[in-house]
Amino acid sequence: MDNKKVLGAEDDPFAQKMFTNFVTAAGGVADIAADGQICLDKFKGNSDGYKIIFMDLTMPNMDGFEMMIVEL
Repeated sequence: MDNKKVLGAEDDPFAQKMFTNFVTAAGGVADIAADGQICLDKFKGNSDGYKIIFMDLTMPNMDGFEMMIVEL
């Protein structure tokens, strides 16, 4: 992945760790957001820095579905 930034929206600490390990093992740089609102804020603050976003669909505050609707 050549140090490309990957944003993950996930509220479960175990899944966050698994995501980070997966991205790092693939050569990327993982960034975690604990809910959709935090993910959206991070993306808007650095939209051209992230190459892909992985989203959990059920999270507190704003879930993955809501985030897609807000962003689209």
